[in-house]
Amino acid sequence: AVACSCARLDPKEQVGQADTVFLGTAVSVRAQPGSGGGTGLVTAALRADHVYKGRADAEFEVVTPNHSAACGYRFERGGRYLVLAKADGGRLTTSLCSGNLRVPDTGRPLRADDEVEGGGLTDELIEALGTPKAVSAASPAASSPASSAVPSAVPSSVSAGEPAAEPERGIDVTGFLLLISPAVAVAILILWLRLRDRRQR
Repeated sequence: AVACSCARLDPKEQVGQADTVFLGTAVSVRAQPGSGGGTGLVTAALRADHVYKGRADAEFEVVTPNHSAACGYRFERGGRYLVLAKADGGRLTTSLCSGNLRVPDTGRPLRADDEVEGGGLTDELIEALGTPKAVSAASPAASSPASSAVPSAVPSSVSAGEPAAEPERGIDVTGFLLLISPAVAVAILILWLRLRDRRQR
């Protein structure tokens, strides 16, 4: 049987060759048989919690060969992984040679003292990864149009098909005088005229 053979790359080179590097938990793993007896593919969907390189998406799908002999990387549902993937024809691909690691389910970025199966988590890798961006799923309230902070152009008490009412204005002097008795109106009018004359002086 032909075994997978990988070129020797240091962590800095592995991270440099990858288009996307992230920490994520596998939520589904689907095998797809190959056509004509060829090697099939496995598509793993992972929920990301930290992204070291590339877009900080909440979920990623990566494709890998179905057999280790073809350099396929084995993902297990529920496992948390450091994934280094390349963009290939609109999808992300990864393999045994990419530098992937199964890591502890801590929910935080990797540290050199984390225990990893088979080793591989070194100070050199931590330095090559750099500082990740934390990923958090958008809350329903934040994505709901109803919760937008932009106020409605139409008051809530007026339907969209009705014209908005004119804003109320203060009652002018003439309108006010019509509401009271003639004698009081005359007295107020005289007082108002005197005050206006004083202001004009």
